[in-house]
Amino acid sequence: SESIGKPFISADYHIIVDCSNVFIGSQKIRDPTTGATRQNLAIHVNVKNLVRVLEDDKLKIYIKTRIAGGSKPPENLPVWNEWASCGYKCIVAERSKSGREDGVDDMLHAHILQLLHIYKDTQTRSQVLVLVTGDGNRNDNKTSFPDTLERVLTSDWSVELWSWKQSLNQCYFGIQKFFPS
Repeated sequence: SESIGKPFISADYHIIVDCSNVFIGSQKIRDPTTGATRQNLAIHVNVKNLVRVLEDDKLKIYIKTRIAGGSKPPENLPVWNEWASCGYKCIVAERSKSGREDGVDDMLHAHILQLLHIYKDTQTRSQVLVLVTGDGNRNDNKTSFPDTLERVLTSDWSVELWSWKQSLNQCYFGIQKFFPS
């Protein structure tokens, strides 16, 4: 018999999207001749296409969590409607007076840690965190994506890490050495 596509894996999926990292990372362009990175503000992410890529090989009934988080500058308000129309819970914070995003990463980390607690006794099905970020910042000694990811991996969950090449923090390659599967 012939195999059609990828083999089916019976697992629950929990998709967490760090929207700011996704949108800003998509705009980073590397000049192949100079190697310099610049930002192209004309580039926009098509949310529906991104969702299709993230969810394409997963049965919809096994996607237990869909969360998209970011901040709310007025010009980005329509994007949250796009995420919501794709079934994502939107966690949106105001930007600080300095224009910086404040607290969004902490809220996403808290949701991931809460998922670990909720699904800790689920031994009959594998649990998979689908984390969409390249952010490896240590977050001023608060929770961080790398620390949270390590907690997930030591809890016998699997992880799919999605990021633009230009915005993937190198710390994730170090984590992968400890958790090669």
